Amino acid sequence: MYLDTLAIHSILLQDAILAEETTGTGDESGPDAVREVLFRLLEQLYNVLQELSFPVPQDLCCRLLDMGYKVLPRHVFVQYISAGVLRVTPEFAMRLLVDHEGCDGII
Repeated sequence: MYLDTLAIHSILLQDAILAEETTGTGDESGPDAVREVLFRLLEQLYNVLQELSFPVPQDLCCRLLDMGYKVLPRHVFVQYISAGVLRVTPEFAMRLLVDHEGCDGII
């Protein structure tokens, strides 16, 4: 039950922040700043769950990976993967390959 509740709250949080991004509030920070705030919130949630030795929902890990790819500089993104904070899933890797088909480099 805890995992379901956490996953639902994670989805609601992301939806609320991304909805704010599309409606705009006159803030000059823009969508990138909103994504960065969302990434930092999800990262803090992940860290708390790790400290408490609670299982981290797979949905949270996938959202953290997606947001990290969009927000972090590439060298920092690779460091997060190397440290085990972000775990690349087969679905994420396939999506990257499809999205960057024909490009010289992905990262």
